[in-house]
Amino acid sequence: MSNDQSSSRQGSLPSPRDIFPRSPSFETDTHYELTARDKKNILEVFQLFDLDKDGFLDIFQLHYSLRALGLPVCKKELLSYIRHFTPDAPIGRELISKEDFIMLMRNKLMSRDPESELKRAFKHFDTEGTGKITVTSLKKIANELGQDMSEEELKLMIDEFDLNEDNAIDYEEFKRIMLTTEQRN
Repeated sequence: MSNDQSSSRQGSLPSPRDIFPRSPSFETDTHYELTARDKKNILEVFQLFDLDKDGFLDIFQLHYSLRALGLPVCKKELLSYIRHFTPDAPIGRELISKEDFIMLMRNKLMSRDPESELKRAFKHFDTEGTGKITVTSLKKIANELGQDMSEEELKLMIDEFDLNEDNAIDYEEFKRIMLTTEQRN
């Protein structure tokens, strides 16, 4: 397929070739360095969604693996990625190899904006939409996760990180918690 056809098919999205340059291996590419934990998570997700264990993901498996890694994409973007890695495959028969998946995930993860990721995570915990994580918010999240925690336990969690003593965790306190946790890992 020519570049003209490729760019008209993809509309206003940047070409995956611009976003994901090919490299021999994520282990030797020092420009994009992932943590050992990230590498492990990427490989585990690939293995989980490679249902027939052939070392490839189809478009549906790729879609769900991206979601599992917290990287939801629209259909157009998903098609753009898979066609980048399998440009000659018939439509509906595109597969992405483990090596290409690792490269895609590395580049997707490395291009994430940490501040927007923290805000997105905070909104998940701010179930009341008040800009604060309260005991009620934590109780709802704990119940959704099947965790039976008392209000006293949840209050202790909030008290531990509540620097301004308003009985809730605001975004700045949440950010401090998350950055401190990230540094420990």
